[in-house]
Amino acid sequence: VFLNKKTNFDKFFSNKEAVFYSNFNDLIKKLKYYNSKISECRKIAKNGYLKFHKIFSSEEICNYILKKTGLKKINKKYIWENI
Repeated sequence: VFLNKKTNFDKFFSNKEAVFYSNFNDLIKKLKYYNSKISECRKIAKNGYLKFHKIFSSEEICNYILKKTGLKKINKKYIWENI
């Protein structure tokens, strides 16, 4: 996944889980780089996929909503709560 730095997804994902770019030229440069580094690209993609599905799973989202509405007592702090 290639993400613009302006999205602030770098607060959720590391450089081992996504590729961040700052502008169009930076994006093109990184696309060319990773096009020639397929195994590295796949590793980042896999890491990002696993992290995304862990922190944004439907169960996590539902539990967060239940917590915020007071319907379920959960002490867990969610990564996106204060962003």
